[in-house]
Amino acid sequence: MAAIFLAIDLVIPIYVSLETIILAFAVCVLVVCSAVIDTPKEGLMCGLVVLVAQNIGAFVIVAIRDGAAIATAMVPYSLILTSSYVAVGLLGGYVGGRLARGHGKMTKPPVSRR
Repeated sequence: MAAIFLAIDLVIPIYVSLETIILAFAVCVLVVCSAVIDTPKEGLMCGLVVLVAQNIGAFVIVAIRDGAAIATAMVPYSLILTSSYVAVGLLGGYVGGRLARGHGKMTKPPVSRR
């Protein structure tokens, strides 16, 4: 998922704000974690993996493009912005678990009253 985010980040024009991109990626993390993950603990791990992978990838891209000094200076800003991925992953795991449990309760399909 982080590799897709980085590829999209390279294609998006420079005038689109980084905060807007991060918000869109956070929504993607929530949707994917809700669909794939069943427990909040797994969602937390998913959010942490996305956080680390995207920040390492962004560091490498900025270091290649602008230099290691600028990339190092951007690390705290990038970590602050993407720290929401952990909370969103946790929420996605919780929602996925609730959906999985709720899906198991349905024993027979609803009857149409025609």
